[in-house]
Amino acid sequence: MAPGILLLSALMAWAALGANAAFAENDLAAGKKVFKRCLVCHTDVEGKHKTGPTLHKVLGRPAGQAEGFRYSPAYVRAGKEGLVWSDETLFQYLRNPKKFLRGFLKDPKVKSRMTMKYFREKDRRNVIEYMKSLDE
Repeated sequence: MAPGILLLSALMAWAALGANAAFAENDLAAGKKVFKRCLVCHTDVEGKHKTGPTLHKVLGRPAGQAEGFRYSPAYVRAGKEGLVWSDETLFQYLRNPKKFLRGFLKDPKVKSRMTMKYFREKDRRNVIEYMKSLDE
């Protein structure tokens, strides 16, 4: 390979790595912006609840298990049946919480007080990225 092409290839690879790092930062910033919608009912403070439970350290937590919050029976049941909040479960849940919970519990009558829906995949991924930063 000619030296000029090799140098150009190296520069393009370096630029791509820099773009990926910048994109990751933008995701977190975009997620923080989207997360503001969550703050209507939730907090990002450990142990502090509103209408909904705190979202501090939600990843890895079984559904219906934030200490000091009184959950509906459906969320408690989901947690007992193995629902743990992960990137994937939150991604599905945030699309349509009631539909997700009904599907997980295999019960078409289950209700969810969570009414916010994030239809855009990008918004869901970004808000999950921000939620991860709350765990640090």
